[in-house]
Amino acid sequence: MGFIDSFELAIKNPQEYEKIIQSSHHVIMSFGGMFLLMLFLKFIFDENKDTHWVKYIESFATKLSKVGDIKALFIMFLMLVITYVAPNEVVMGEQLVTVNKLEILVPMIIGVIAFYLLELLKGVIELKTDSNDSKVTELSGGFISFMYLEVIDMSFSLDGVLGAFAITQNVVIIMLGLGIGAMAVRSLTIFMVEREV
Repeated sequence: MGFIDSFELAIKNPQEYEKIIQSSHHVIMSFGGMFLLMLFLKFIFDENKDTHWVKYIESFATKLSKVGDIKALFIMFLMLVITYVAPNEVVMGEQLVTVNKLEILVPMIIGVIAFYLLELLKGVIELKTDSNDSKVTELSGGFISFMYLEVIDMSFSLDGVLGAFAITQNVVIIMLGLGIGAMAVRSLTIFMVEREV
C-alpha cells in the first residue's frame, strides 16, 4: 500500500488502519527498539567518556569497552535470544495470529545496520574536518546530526503511533499529538545545547 492509499485509509476507515498498524507491531518495535538500544549501548560502552550518570555501571562498562566491541557481541546475542523466545502465535484483537520469527529478526538487523551506517557517515565526515573548507564540514556535520535526530524521532514516533490508538482512532489528533511531542523534544534539545548541559 502506498503513502496516499494508506493516508486515505487512515482518514476514511481508521478501524481498519488500526488493525493493519497493530498487525505490524512486532516489526515496528523490532526496528525501533534495536536502533535505540544501539544508541544506549554506544553511550554506556564509550571508552572516552569521563562523565558518568550511574558511576558504578558506567565505569565498569567503560573498562569493558576497552577489551573490544562488546556492544556488537551483546546485540547479536540479544537478537538470538529474542528470536528464540518470541512466541510463534499472538492474540491480535480476537484472533490468534501466527508470527513468522523472521519478521522480528530482520527488522532488528535493519535497525543495527541503520545505526552502523549513521556511525559510518559520521566517521567519514569527521575525516573531512581536516580540510580547509569549514563551510562544507559544518554542512555535512549538520546533515549527519539531522539524520541521527530524524531516525531517533522516527523510532519514538512509531512507538507513539501504536500507543496513540489506545486513546483515539482519529489520525489528525494522533498527528497533532506526535507533532507537539516532537517540537517539545526538539525545544528541549536546543535548550540543553545552548546551556551546554
